[in-house]
Order: sequence, then structure tokens, then C-alpha cells
Amino acid sequence: MKNVLYLFMFISLMYGVSIAQDPDSDPFSQSRVIRGFGEEVAYIGPNYESNSGDHLEISILKYFKELEYVAQDTLVKMLSWKTPVTASWGMFYDLKVADLDNDGLNEIAAVWIERGSQDIELAVLKPDPDLLGIDTLANWIKVEREKINDPQILDIRGSFLPNIAFVDAGNFDTDSLKEIVIAYWISPNDSTRELLRIKVYDISDSLELTYKGEVLPGGERLTDPPEMWLCEDQTYLFDMESGDFNGDGIYELLIIGREDGQPGNAWNIFANVYAYDDQNQNY
Repeated sequence: MKNVLYLFMFISLMYGVSIAQDPDSDPFSQSRVIRGFGEEVAYIGPNYESNSGDHLEISILKYFKELEYVAQDTLVKMLSWKTPVTASWGMFYDLKVADLDNDGLNEIAAVWIERGSQDIELAVLKPDPDLLGIDTLANWIKVEREKINDPQILDIRGSFLPNIAFVDAGNFDTDSLKEIVIAYWISPNDSTRELLRIKVYDISDSLELTYKGEVLPGGERLTDPPEMWLCEDQTYLFDMESGDFNGDGIYELLIIGREDGQPGNAWNIFANVYAYDDQNQNY
């Protein structure tokens, strides 16, 4: 009953926002990953422009109530960043909002893979907080990008996986720098099973990225997660989250998935927590 009530409240909220907008300008009209960004909302998703082709867009929006700054309740796009892509409809992407440079303000970390590509891209974007408003001066202070070529990236054009790229961030070791963790599905030539590859990057106070290493080199042995229907919600059994799970002030990495399909454990679901090993300098 509680789930039904929450679902009804969510639908009512989204309906209230949607009727205040022109459907053609609805920023959430396509599939996107949405994250909270302080008082604003950050999202990543496809954007097709008739005059310039397909793009991936990362934007920050703010919700304004009627007569506050606008004539009706609406979401206003305050700042956006776009990069050309081959086909925006066939992309996989994820977004994380966190204070990456320890200045008390949020930045955006994003990853994306084009369908069928052998490259995964990581970007860090920092908006100018003083100009983040309904103003033509709003801008990004810094955009840092890293392209990782990996011929083993899984081509899932024939798979039901909803996403193959994930990103998270936190302070996973004992230094003062934050780390960004990206995970993506791979299909090694010498394996009949898909694996999850997890890479870790240090990020400096100036938002420069430095590759640090892999979690479980060679890939975590997981397979395509099955689909399950719980309370009418479609839940895919794979996710990656981070947090301080043991209260030591240092983040750990949580991987949720399914056993790799061996006889007797093909449907066992697990949650593994990985912590950084200072002595051996790995996870």
C-alpha cells in the first residue's frame, strides 16, 4: 500500500510539472539520468538538433514556482554542455553529482559509451556558482575529459541490458584527493562470459584526472543481470554505489549483481563491498 501511495505521489508531481511546459521543450521527454544538484537538478541524455545533428547533453535545471520568476510552474535550463555523437539514440551513460575538488560545491562526473563503440568517455564539469542562474553569462569554469579505448567493451546491440556504463565518486583511500570510479561491461576474447571492468581515477583539487588502477584486474565475473518485476517496477539486478559502510571515514565500493551462471548458483544475487588496501595499493 505504501509503494502504491508513493507511486501516486510521484505521478502527481510529474504531471503537475509536465502540464506547465510545452511538450516540445520538455527536458525530460527522452530517457535521461537525473541527479539532484543542491537546489537544482542535473541530467545527462541524448539531444538531437536538426541543424547540427546528434549530441549528448549534460545540463543543470532549476524548478521555479509560479510567479517567482516565471508565469507558471516550470523547469528552466540554466546551463548545458553538449558534445557531438554518432547516434544519440544508441548511447549508454551515467551521472554522479559530488564535491570532487573539496571546495564545498558540487561538480558533475559523467560517463558515456556510444552503441557499438570501443571508447568510453569520462568528463568532469564544474559550473560557475556565481553565475548559475537565468542569465546568459552562466558558464562552466572547467570541463575535463578522458577518453578510454577498450576493444573489449561489450557490444550489447542484441542484449536487453539497459546500461553498460556506471560512475561513482568518493574518497576511497587515505589521501586527501577524491576518486572517480567507472564501471563498464566487457566481453574478453578468451571468455564466454561478460565481465565488469572497474577503473579508478584520482581527481585533484584542480579537477585533473589521473588513472590509478583497476578493481579486480581482469574484470569482476558477472553476467547480464536478469529482469525482475517487483511491485510493478522493472528492476535490473546490477548497480554500483559508494559510501562509508564501516564508519572509518573512508568510502567503500558496493557492487550488486548476480552470480556468474555456474550450475547451482545461476540465480543467486550478491552484494560485494570493496575497500582500498593501503599496504598493497589496490582494492
